Amino acid sequence: AGWERIGYRLDTAQAVIRGQVVEADSSGLHHQYDPVLRRHYYSNFHMSDENMARYVAHMRTIGPFFLHCYPSSAAVLASFLERTRTPPPENLRGVLAGSENVYADERKYVSRVLGVPYFSWYGHSEKLVLAAECEHCPDYHVWPTYGYFELLGSDGRPVTTPGARGEIVGTGFINTVVPFIRYRTGDYAE
Repeated sequence: AGWERIGYRLDTAQAVIRGQVVEADSSGLHHQYDPVLRRHYYSNFHMSDENMARYVAHMRTIGPFFLHCYPSSAAVLASFLERTRTPPPENLRGVLAGSENVYADERKYVSRVLGVPYFSWYGHSEKLVLAAECEHCPDYHVWPTYGYFELLGSDGRPVTTPGARGEIVGTGFINTVVPFIRYRTGDYAE
């Protein structure tokens, strides 16, 4: 639902460059395809210029797609395109960036080079808290139906002052087998 804010639909393909070692296929391309989720996985551990050129060439063949990536992977892709004067794939519709900090300058750079909207969100494997941008600003909005979000100071009390920093503590609503209650994530926010 968050991704839909920039036009993503479940039947839209994704080019995924995030945290996965993808072995080379018989042609040497580091690519795997999941037909159920329509995800094309490319190895972010093999982002050499030669491989990036092959990734981009392959992305041009997959129809309309969104780039599902780490922010750093999007920046490497944008840098490669700009440095080699390679135009971005015309079928790219947007960037879905998560799992790392998103820096304002990096976001602007990637959006400028790729020429598409940049959307990010916060979540984690424990599935406690999910927060996403909206189409109006890059601030994260917590999804209250996903989990209970708390921002606690070092004294264990709720942070209520705008701009004050605290640790994200979450109680998830998704995992009914091993529930995490008031789980300290080690992540900090304002």
